[in-house]
Amino acid sequence: MDKNYDLILKGGRVIDPTNQLDGVHDLAVKAGRIVAIEAHLDPSQAIKVIDVRHKLVIPGMIDPHAHVFRYITGVLGMDADWVGVQSGVTTLVEQGGVSAATLPGFVEYVVNAKANRVHAFLAPYAAGGVGGFSYPDQFTPGTIDVEATLKAFEANPQVAKGMKFWAEQASLMKFGEASIRKVRTIVDQARVPMYVHMGELWRLPAEVHAQFPAEKVLETVLPFMRAGDIFAHAYTDRLGGFFNADGSVRSLVRQAIASGIHIDLGYGAATNFNLVRQGLEQDFLPQTLGADIHAYNTAIKDPHIDTGGRGRFNGHPGVAAGMNLLMAFGVPLEQVIPMATSNPARIFLREQDGVGTLNIGAAADITVLDDLRGRWRLTDTSDDQVITERLLQPSFCLKDGLYHAADSALLSLPEQV
Repeated sequence: MDKNYDLILKGGRVIDPTNQLDGVHDLAVKAGRIVAIEAHLDPSQAIKVIDVRHKLVIPGMIDPHAHVFRYITGVLGMDADWVGVQSGVTTLVEQGGVSAATLPGFVEYVVNAKANRVHAFLAPYAAGGVGGFSYPDQFTPGTIDVEATLKAFEANPQVAKGMKFWAEQASLMKFGEASIRKVRTIVDQARVPMYVHMGELWRLPAEVHAQFPAEKVLETVLPFMRAGDIFAHAYTDRLGGFFNADGSVRSLVRQAIASGIHIDLGYGAATNFNLVRQGLEQDFLPQTLGADIHAYNTAIKDPHIDTGGRGRFNGHPGVAAGMNLLMAFGVPLEQVIPMATSNPARIFLREQDGVGTLNIGAAADITVLDDLRGRWRLTDTSDDQVITERLLQPSFCLKDGLYHAADSALLSLPEQV
């Protein structure tokens, strides 16, 4: 006799922010879709049953700041499955490694080849992130082809979802507003958001800071941003971020948020725990939890990447790690779950079918998390630390109903104390 369900996830705490659902439920999947969420479903009606008691069942996590154009983008290009389904993340947004010129290769060798749902915010420059941005002559206003980029958006609407811009002092000093003007033209015509990196990318000589102070970066780029655009790296300790020297949030940042501009964590290597403390005291926190995983900030080395000895390799960035970080500083679980699910679906992907929700009939993109208790030491790259007594650790995920174990080497646990 035919079964009603392919799979039942039984007895987990199901949390779906879009439907204000939070409670112990059974969840059923059939033909890659969510077909039932009930207090009790008959296990005999399923081909397979997975016991998820004492675990969290949430919409598939979304990483809106991924670097997964492997091999092409050098140290920035991690394997998409490592960062994605093997880390409990069902949807990835590649940030800035792909250009209009390299998008066809990205679609063929990442989007179509990997198990994750993969999108991209395009780089404006023709070279994209080739070689990990190690060819600075390729990143000039003259290499931004407005018409070619607009055609890329038109031809690939399911993949290309926005534009990335790096608010970088040396470039703004040399070229002024020329690059961001072109990017603004593209995003306006394509009707997509712009994602803006903030914080010094590379250590710059004193003469650059003298001619174009880091504080001037925000003043320069903010007039080109609109409601729906996103700032990256909420708690960056690099020059040109969101805080004044005394730890107060800059007034221009407050203005940006009030105008409808969003803030992404962009965990990466520059997240500073002291700024997290100070930011949260001022109610400054991100809406989304971009991980920004690359070879410079992971605890696990990619054997195919040579960082030339420059890698830090002592971070543990990740979407779940972002939730753990904010929870360690007092943000409630119920507030961080939307940051990993429904918020990035709305802000980055315009709420596509099956993304960031457990709606009945939606694609079965689901993350299951172990909800651990104990004592762990979280550390930033300046060796500041915080002790947490609760840790969310990906157990597995379903992407379109297919099971993927969370066995990525990137999921190493923090130090237990």
